[in-house]
Amino acid sequence: MGRCRNGSKTLVKVCADLQSYDTALVISDSTTVDVGLVIVEVVKEVTKNVSHITIEPFKMHGQEPPPPVAEKMKENSVVFGVTKMSMAHTKARQEATLRGVRYLSLPDYSMELLCSAALQVDFKELTPIVERVTGILSAGKEVKIMTSRGTELFIKIDGRQANSCPGWCHGPGTLASPPNVESNIAPLESESNGVVVVDGSIPNEQLGLIDSPLILKIENGQIVDIKGRSASVLEKILDSLNDPKTRILAELGFGLNPKARICGIMLEDEGCLGTVHLGFGSNSTIGGNNCIPFHLDMVLRAPTVLVDNRVILKEGKLTIL
Repeated sequence: MGRCRNGSKTLVKVCADLQSYDTALVISDSTTVDVGLVIVEVVKEVTKNVSHITIEPFKMHGQEPPPPVAEKMKENSVVFGVTKMSMAHTKARQEATLRGVRYLSLPDYSMELLCSAALQVDFKELTPIVERVTGILSAGKEVKIMTSRGTELFIKIDGRQANSCPGWCHGPGTLASPPNVESNIAPLESESNGVVVVDGSIPNEQLGLIDSPLILKIENGQIVDIKGRSASVLEKILDSLNDPKTRILAELGFGLNPKARICGIMLEDEGCLGTVHLGFGSNSTIGGNNCIPFHLDMVLRAPTVLVDNRVILKEGKLTIL
């Protein structure tokens, strides 16, 4: 329990940079209320201005919260989003951060994750590395991703601004998802082509850790074919909204946390150093044009990644340090 409390202190005092004058809002659902209560307890050590709302669980990442909750988010200086499904890609979160709210996106959190070694990394020390990757992506035009499993994907990013996500809120209006440390960018929605072999995880209750790779064919930015043992499961998830926009390649992210491991928990998987993740569905809150209440990430192990023919990752090893 001590390590869990240390993890909570890291979230509150380092990642949220909570101060005595801040007002804080913790949002949990019926499946994560225990984690919410632990965070509230630590928040009270810093400021008495804290409220805790528990809502019904969402069905999918990217689903909008109830309007009264969305309004409440804009009224506080710090929000801890501890719902099982992520609100990071919602308009409510975007509107809150545009008003200067510091937002910690903490989906699928558990007492186990609070105890994880991945939360004990020095987030501030990693910030320059995150910024460096972000700068390379922002200046880039095309990304090529390859893996030994057979991934060969070309992604156009020309004109898009990458996002630096070092795992802590470094100023007003910033978003952090510790232990996830990443740099990400929204690809041009109709300009990605190739084959993706997903061999890490798809952080979703129905899939999780991948023990039998899924093979995706991407044409003009969309998944057009899926092969593999769990192909029908993934098809069902993508068809849950009856909207082809769920199949759009919406995000490319680089994990940069050296203490994270692929374990089936979204924020640790996405932040794992030596991986990339591809997000499908919504990207309007990270610089793209696809607006839909759906976002699904897929993690690839040990890729080689080139940005405009410059090697950034070689078989999972950063080459720009």
